[in-house]
Amino acid sequence: MNTPARIATLIPDDALLFDVAESAAGQHLHVLTNGRRTVLSPVVLDGWTKVRIGIKSPTRATLTPFAQA
Repeated sequence: MNTPARIATLIPDDALLFDVAESAAGQHLHVLTNGRRTVLSPVVLDGWTKVRIGIKSPTRATLTPFAQA
């Protein structure tokens, strides 16, 4: 008898977002939510929405010195 493949991994409620995002990216998984639970999955499941997580870097405006007139 074959063992069924794991479709999704449940994310604990106390997990940190950055850790979840890093884990998902490293394993090529999607972060999904159904409004109540959040999971990691290799495919987007029916009835679940993909959560987009991005890390914003500083903008150029904050990196460039203020030009005085």
